[in-house]
Amino acid sequence: MNVDLIFNKAIFGKLSAALHMIAFEISDACGKFVCG
Repeated sequence: MNVDLIFNKAIFGKLSAALHMIAFEISDACGKFVCG
């Protein structure tokens, strides 16, 4: 296995998870703003 590939996958996975969390926080905040 290529170490660089594993390293890039780990970084991409963390970035992807972070983006999903940010998107969830934004949508949650927008939902509260619109509904409440």
